[in-house]
Amino acid sequence: IGEEGSTIALFDPQNGNPLVGTLASTSSRGPSMAGSIIKPEIGAPGASVSAQAGTGTGETPFGGTSGASPMVAGSAALLMSANPDLSWAEVRALLVNNAETEIYTEFGSPLAPISRIGGGEVRVDRAAEAPIAAWESGSLLPSLGFGFQAVSEDVTLEKTITIRNYSDDDVTVTPMVEFRYDSDDTGAVSFTLPGPVAVGAGDTEEITIEMSIDADALPEWVFNSGGAGGDPQALTDVEFDGYINFMLDGESDPVHLPWHVMPRKSGYVVPQDEELNGGFESFTTLDNSGDNEVVVEAFSLLVTDPNDVDPGGPGQQFPGADLAAVGVISAPSGCPGGFIMLFAMSSYDPVTHAIAPIYNSVVLDVDGDEEPDYEVFNIDASFFGPSFDLSDGTNLSAVQDLDTGDVSAYFTADHSSNSANVVNYICSAQIGLDDSNIGDTISGYGYVGDLYYGSGINDTTDDFSFKFFEERYLPFVDGDFGFGTVPAGSDAFLGVVDFGDAGTSETGVLLRYSHAPEGEEFDVIPVNQD
Repeated sequence: IGEEGSTIALFDPQNGNPLVGTLASTSSRGPSMAGSIIKPEIGAPGASVSAQAGTGTGETPFGGTSGASPMVAGSAALLMSANPDLSWAEVRALLVNNAETEIYTEFGSPLAPISRIGGGEVRVDRAAEAPIAAWESGSLLPSLGFGFQAVSEDVTLEKTITIRNYSDDDVTVTPMVEFRYDSDDTGAVSFTLPGPVAVGAGDTEEITIEMSIDADALPEWVFNSGGAGGDPQALTDVEFDGYINFMLDGESDPVHLPWHVMPRKSGYVVPQDEELNGGFESFTTLDNSGDNEVVVEAFSLLVTDPNDVDPGGPGQQFPGADLAAVGVISAPSGCPGGFIMLFAMSSYDPVTHAIAPIYNSVVLDVDGDEEPDYEVFNIDASFFGPSFDLSDGTNLSAVQDLDTGDVSAYFTADHSSNSANVVNYICSAQIGLDDSNIGDTISGYGYVGDLYYGSGINDTTDDFSFKFFEERYLPFVDGDFGFGTVPAGSDAFLGVVDFGDAGTSETGVLLRYSHAPEGEEFDVIPVNQD
């Protein structure tokens, strides 16, 4: 206690938690949305930085990318000053190859994943003294991003690496694999590397490495952009990552290339029939030739849409999302209104995250006046917070009353990340329906919109219609209404009950497959209505 009752607080630096070697909580995480390649490639001090450009000794506190980017840019300038003959790709490779890898998410936590640090924290002194550099030959990237892989059978992936020797002496380089976490070294992902490689003074050599993925050995995929969309550990749990270290004789600190892959255990389901015969009941078999089981969700097919949207190129700020089909199914439930309704939307191409770069929406007319009444869409949970900035990651199935503007959400959206399928769950009361409305005709249309680049609506379907809780087609998978499982290497029975023409747009069933290869995540099966 000081004079006149004042309190003096003393802080002992020895009792604090050091921030050195840890990440700022605001530091962005990869991989990239396009191609799931390793981003960031490198890190640098960027929190609580005090420096003022042009003063030499002046200090002004700042942080974030504004602090880290000049650190990396300055490091690159120092390297180019020391060796003006370096190409930009070599400068980048030297910085990433020699960054500090012992970086933690926070004090006391495990090591930070590659998708948060890339090669590590910049160390320009090591880069300047490094006798060799390594990069991926084709892309010139200083990283080995194997991307997202839907694995329904064992797969082998290759990368070619260029090694350049800057020294005046011949060197022998021995590549070795390092897993970021010991728990990932299970055999599910493994590498085949060449033996020692001789690289002459001033020369370059190329080597090929192989990554093998064992479909059976992969863990269950726990990440999604619905309920787990804001869970960083769920993403870490499905990533395999680490470094390819290049050991030099007599050197204790190897140069390294970060590697990263996101392999999802998948199946491969194909219906035996492309069209069902019709009648009150029709049947087919779903064959799964993949190494993993697949959950099938089945919907009454409302509308299909042609593959007619050209995707934008890199840097064009146009994701080019292209809707393929919209389906619906409803069932009695304890939620408000007494029924749960599922709107399924499938696209021709997978989307990294349910809300970025695009979102899915259906617009509904529930009272038959040919005016839209409600919109059902998926949205980031930050929508219901103080500011809507896509910062949460959790995706919700939301409904907006287009008359009042009110928005409500009871469920998280169903999107397993890197998927062409989104399912939004709502309670019937959210669109003004209860048991007194059974059989009412609901009409509408679906669309996908760009909420990330700002290019607006990318694709819109034709109008559709169905009757509330009296959808024309009632699908069963192995006897279970609406969904079922197809075991690995086996099959399941699909039955469809047709309640007859009711003047709606329904033409068959939409099948959604959880965890299937790209391009094989859904099927549209028409039912012959003759």
